[in-house]
Amino acid sequence: MEHSAGCMVVRNIEDVDRYLGQVRDAAVKIHSWIAAQTGDPLDLLRRMKFETVGFHPIQGHALNVVEQINQTWTYVVALAAARHLLEMHPEAGGYVTGSRRQCRHRTRHHERSAGPGRRGNLRCGRPKEQ
Repeated sequence: MEHSAGCMVVRNIEDVDRYLGQVRDAAVKIHSWIAAQTGDPLDLLRRMKFETVGFHPIQGHALNVVEQINQTWTYVVALAAARHLLEMHPEAGGYVTGSRRQCRHRTRHHERSAGPGRRGNLRCGRPKEQ
């Protein structure tokens, strides 16, 4: 299991489950923070939007809560798609998933690392070509 900013390599269902565990762990942290809040509800909403009290669902660095929510569902959907593709195409050897820009770079890197005229086995959103 490996990842870089905005991009994850998912080789098997166990990788999907590990990443989803990280997403859930970040959600547990922010849930605890929200549950501990008291006081003015508008101040709570301001803090959630403008302060970095949340956590990136995979990398763990600080984010505002609104961005954590957006990132959480981006990763959950991408991981669900990767799980589905791995179930349909177990021979693919894995997928690169995440933000479009980062995946495009990562996929080109894998293609280059396979050598001239050959493609790497990790593909962004589709199984390797046979």
